[in-house]
Amino acid sequence: MWTKLLPIFLAIILSLSTHERRATSDERPTLGRPDIFFETNKFDFGKICEKEKVEYIFKYKNRGSSKLVIHEVKTTCDCTAANANLTELEPGESGEIMVTYTASNKTGKFEKAVIVISNDPNTSHYVLLISGEVVREVIADPEYIDFGLIPTGERSSKSVKLSKGYGNRSLSASGGWITGIECDSPLVTASYKENGNDEYIIEATLKSPPKVEQTSQQIQGNIFVLTKGLKQSRIELPFFGKVSGDVSDTALTIMFTGEEAGYLEPCGCSEDQLGGIPRRHTFIKSQIPNPKPQNALLVSLGDLTDGFGRQSEIKMEITVQALEMMGYFAHNLGEKDIAMGPELLNYLPMVSRLKFLSSNVKFTDGLTNRIHPFLIKHVRGKDFSIKIGFLGILSSSAAATMPSYGFKITEPVSSLRPLIGVLKGRVDVLVLLSHAEWDESIRLAEMFPELDLVISGHDIDDPAAYEPVHVKTRTEQGERNTTVVSAGSKGKYAGTYRYSPYEKKGSVEIIPLSSIYTDSPEMRELIKQYLQIVKEENLLAYEPKMPVPSNDTFVGSKTCSICHKEVYKHWETTTHASAYETLIKSEHNYDPDCIPCHVTGFQYTSGFESIEKTPALKGVGCEDCHGPGSAHINAPLEEYGKTTSDACATCHIPDHSPKFEFISYWKKITHPEERISALGG
Repeated sequence: MWTKLLPIFLAIILSLSTHERRATSDERPTLGRPDIFFETNKFDFGKICEKEKVEYIFKYKNRGSSKLVIHEVKTTCDCTAANANLTELEPGESGEIMVTYTASNKTGKFEKAVIVISNDPNTSHYVLLISGEVVREVIADPEYIDFGLIPTGERSSKSVKLSKGYGNRSLSASGGWITGIECDSPLVTASYKENGNDEYIIEATLKSPPKVEQTSQQIQGNIFVLTKGLKQSRIELPFFGKVSGDVSDTALTIMFTGEEAGYLEPCGCSEDQLGGIPRRHTFIKSQIPNPKPQNALLVSLGDLTDGFGRQSEIKMEITVQALEMMGYFAHNLGEKDIAMGPELLNYLPMVSRLKFLSSNVKFTDGLTNRIHPFLIKHVRGKDFSIKIGFLGILSSSAAATMPSYGFKITEPVSSLRPLIGVLKGRVDVLVLLSHAEWDESIRLAEMFPELDLVISGHDIDDPAAYEPVHVKTRTEQGERNTTVVSAGSKGKYAGTYRYSPYEKKGSVEIIPLSSIYTDSPEMRELIKQYLQIVKEENLLAYEPKMPVPSNDTFVGSKTCSICHKEVYKHWETTTHASAYETLIKSEHNYDPDCIPCHVTGFQYTSGFESIEKTPALKGVGCEDCHGPGSAHINAPLEEYGKTTSDACATCHIPDHSPKFEFISYWKKITHPEERISALGG
C-alpha cells in the first residue's frame, strides 16, 4: 500500500514548515472552501517501554465555509493506528484523531507519520508526526538464550543478567523486584537469584530429549520473568537450541557437501553467514560420535578450490587434509579441480586417504591413474550388511569452461553406461555424484533407473530452491524410484541420506551450517596453519596489479583531510575507516582473498601493497569511492570524485554482505555538509 503513496509522502514531509505556520495562524481561508486546522501537528511521547501502548489525541477544526470531509487516515507502519471520531465536519465544527503507538521490542528513537486525507483543496494530505524513544524498564544481558547444539539426552545451561533500566522506581520495593519465573517448554527449566547489586541472574537449563526423529531438531520458546515493574511486569526471554540426532545403527547414512570452492570459512563481514569447515566438523561429530563409523559414509562433490595459482593450491591441500580429518572417504572431481593440473591431482591421493572419484575423467600423460572410475563400500550395521556403489561424473558443459591439459574427459552418458553394467548385481545401493547442473542430473536419473540416489553439486547456491525430486521409471524388474538432491555450494549446507535396508528406501534432510554449530578446535587450528602459510609466502606481493587508466595515483585519506576536515572526521567514525582492523582481529590481514575490500586501491600499482609499505592506504578510504586523488590535489577546483552505487557493488556482494541495500547503507557513510578549507585554512 505504501509503495504507491511514497512519492506523495515525501512531498508532504518537505512541506511541513507550511503546516506548522497554518497550525498557529488565525488567517481565514478562502470563502466557499473547507479548511482543516490542527492545534498542533507534532507530539513527542518521550521515553516509553518496549511493547508499551501509548495514545495521543490530535484536535482539529474546520475553519472553512463548506463541509470538510475526511476521506482516510493512513499510518506509515503496523505499529501505529489512527482513527477520526468524525469524518464529516460542518464549518466551525471540531473533531479528534486518536493516534495509538505500540512500541516494538527494538529500543531507540522513533518517528512515525499519520496522513489525514481530506477535501481541503489547500492541504489534501496533512501530516501528523509522533515521536519518542523506546527504552527498557528491565535490561537483559544477553537479550536471548542460545543453548547451542546439544546431543540427545544431554544438558546445556546458560545464564542471563537482569538489571534495572529506565523508569525503575517501581522496582525498588523491598523484598526484591522479581516475583516469579515461567517457561513455555517442558524441556527447559529456569530459576533466578539475586546478584548482590540489585541485579538478578537467570539460570536456564535445556535437557534434550533422549531421541529425535531427524538428523537434528530445533528447540525454541520463551522464558517469562515476572517483575514488579509498572510497564514491563512480564519480561520475555526467547531461547533456542538444536538437538542433534545420531547415526542409527539400523540404517545406512550418506552425508554429503557441495562444491567447496576454496570456502574454508565465512568471511565474517556479516551476521548469519553459513558454512565453514570448523562448523561442519562440529556438525559431523554431533551426528557421528565414532570417528570411523561402520554405517556412515561422507562424500564431497567437486571443486575443492576456486581458481588458479599458489593460493588455490594451498587451499586445495588444506581442504583435502580437512576432509580426511572429518572422515570423508571420497571426492568427486569438478572442473576447477582438474584445472589445477594432473601433477597436483596425482600427488594429493598419495598423501591422503581421501579417494578421488570420476567416471569420465582420466589422466593422459602417463601418470599412475589415481582417479577411480567407481568405488564400492561395504557397510555393516545392526542386523544388516549392504554394499554401496559410487559413480561420479563431470558435466561436459562445465569441463568446457576450464583448461584440462593432461586429462581426457568423455561424455557422461557413454561413460556411465558400461560402468553401471559392471556394478549391476554387485551392489545393493547405487549412488551418482553428479558435478552437473540440476536439469542434467535429473536427466541422468531418468536415463539410468539403476541409480538409487543422484547428488547434484554444481551451480546451486541455495538448495532450498531445489526440493528433492523423486524420478519414477519403469523397468523389467518393476517401478524404480531415484532421488535427486543437492546440498548447495561452498559447503554452506550438509545433506544426509538415510537408507533403510529393511524398507529399501531412503529419506533426505538438508541442514544449514549456521552459527548454532560452534567452531571445531581441530579445524580452527588447520585454518590458522593455512593463514600462516599465506603470510610466510607473502602472497600479497604476487597479486596482479594494473595502472590507473588516468595515470593518477593514490594519496591516502589523511591527505584529503587537509581541505576536507569535517568529512574526514566523519569518515573516521565509519566502519569503512576500521575495515583493515577487522582483518587483524580475524588474522586475515595477509590474505589476498580479503585484503581488496578492506584497503584502498589494492588492484592498482599505486594502491595498497602491505601494512608495512603503504600504511596510509589501510581501510576503505575516500579514494575507493572517488578515485585516486593526485590530480585533484593539483587542480582542486576541477570536477572530481563523482560516484555511483556501482562502486559499492564491488565488495558488497551477497556472500559478504547479504543484507546490502544501497539507500540504507549510503546513509551510514553520507558526508556531512562542509565548508571546504583552502589548504587547511
